[in-house]
Amino acid sequence: GWVDAAIIPAHDEVTAGKRVLVTEGVINSITPLARITEKLEALVLIGGPSPHYEFDADVVSGQLTQLISSYQKWRWTIATSRRTPADVTDKLNDLSSPTVTLVTPEQTPDGWLSRQLAASRAAWVTPDSMSMVCEAITSGVPTGVSQLPDKGGSRVARGIRRLLENHRLASWSDHA
Repeated sequence: GWVDAAIIPAHDEVTAGKRVLVTEGVINSITPLARITEKLEALVLIGGPSPHYEFDADVVSGQLTQLISSYQKWRWTIATSRRTPADVTDKLNDLSSPTVTLVTPEQTPDGWLSRQLAASRAAWVTPDSMSMVCEAITSGVPTGVSQLPDKGGSRVARGIRRLLENHRLASWSDHA
């Protein structure tokens, strides 16, 4: 009774109504780009353990290693989050090179994500955070999601599947 209307993302699985607007994704502060850069730059957003996906450091590191070796002319920025475990950050730090930079949350000032997405031609995101996925998609940058096993019955996992089915997101198997 205290709310006149609600804007709720589809992955929360509510029914739209006269007072409920259902959005395709999470509302965020990212501004869609007018044009994608031609530079061979990619952004990778890494989350961490969640109730929705089995987060495996070896799988995440292996998929990143495959991307980096498949696209050697690209410049890669890998950004961890507050939920990224220290052992994952350590594994990702091992990937650092002249073309691969690891960035932690402490190194990202306000507005960093918007600027980084604007400078990127592609984005890869772990599926454990619907917010990170939706921020990348909202930017207009072609976005793919890494492959992690979902924990059965998760509304976020169903939401990610819906984004894949609606071609708003690319799956790991479509990385080429």
